[in-house]
Amino acid sequence: MQYRSRLLLVLALSTSTVTAVSSVAAAQTPPSAAQRQEAGRHFRSGVESYQRGDYSAALAEFQTAYRVAPHHSVRVNIANCFMHLGRPIDALNHFESFIAEAMTAGGIPPQQRREVESQITELRSQVAEVQVRIEPASVRDPIITVDGQPANASGVVRMMPGRHTVEVTADGYATGRQEFTASAGQRADLNIALRPPTPVAATTTTTTVANTAGTATAASTTVAANAQPINTTQTTEPTTTTSTGPSTTTTNNDGAAATGSTPPTVGAGNDVVAPPSDRPRGLPLPVFIGAAAGTGAFAITWGVMGGLALQANGAFNTIATRIESGNAEPTDPQRGEDAARRARTFAAVSDVMMAVTAAGAIATTVIAINTRWSSAPRSSSVALVPTFAPGAAGLAIGGSL
Repeated sequence: MQYRSRLLLVLALSTSTVTAVSSVAAAQTPPSAAQRQEAGRHFRSGVESYQRGDYSAALAEFQTAYRVAPHHSVRVNIANCFMHLGRPIDALNHFESFIAEAMTAGGIPPQQRREVESQITELRSQVAEVQVRIEPASVRDPIITVDGQPANASGVVRMMPGRHTVEVTADGYATGRQEFTASAGQRADLNIALRPPTPVAATTTTTTVANTAGTATAASTTVAANAQPINTTQTTEPTTTTSTGPSTTTTNNDGAAATGSTPPTVGAGNDVVAPPSDRPRGLPLPVFIGAAAGTGAFAITWGVMGGLALQANGAFNTIATRIESGNAEPTDPQRGEDAARRARTFAAVSDVMMAVTAAGAIATTVIAINTRWSSAPRSSSVALVPTFAPGAAGLAIGGSL
């Protein structure tokens, strides 16, 4: 019985083809005579294809007729084609658009309205209707997708029964994602909270440096998470200088000197390497320059990807508005899907670039703190030079620190 009512709707329209395609809604510019004739040809061709059971061809013809000379009655035929093609969500949308446009144009015959409303009731029992509520409410221009396909971002999202992945993306927020199992005829609310991207956390490590006096010095270094830590731990073994001969002067582990009565013999050029605390510290300046340049490159990429995401999102909104207003072109659904896909891709890359830029900024700051800015390091050796004075013996330590 339901199939018969659908067919009657299409056949009834086929007897008034000229009237259907020559009338337009009051808010639209009337089509020219040539446009009405072209729309009439497509409409009649669509009716013939529908009667043959070629619903895909009929759908294409009805959509073309509506685009050339819009009339709300053509939406009924489009909806019937979608029902035969197993696309109840699209059929439901067109039946509802038909009622809205017909009421604006002057009303609907009672019998036809009862039939259309009956089809709407049947279709709503076949699909789930989910109101996606986004938090915070201040989020602007969100993009909602169901299983990767664009969905209505401002109202109820319709989906077929089964398990679905609902995602929400918006500029300045990390992507919100929830798994949802829909049932036929279900009406539900789905709350998705968006959060700003998680900043890169910093960790503090404490290193210990041993000096020649046996004391330990603690130093704190901040390193960005996931970055290669800077190893500042240095180990120094005690230095013992021993002379030859009957008597020696020795520097022991406690730093005390034991002196004999005979002056030591020290070879010329016998230098002692300075303790680690006196060595030049820090990273070379080119390391800082490279880190800063890399961070800047990621920041630029972040900005470019964000701009492309906004551009793609704007294109998607324009196409969606055109589809909802009934002025869509045949290629608009595919173009809308492509625009939404680009927006998601660019937004995801932008989020990654933002996180990498934040990590790079922290790492660059750490490197800047630990960079050796002076290009001429001071001397790092102490020379032991023997001195001989009448009546005295010992070691004179010369050189510069």
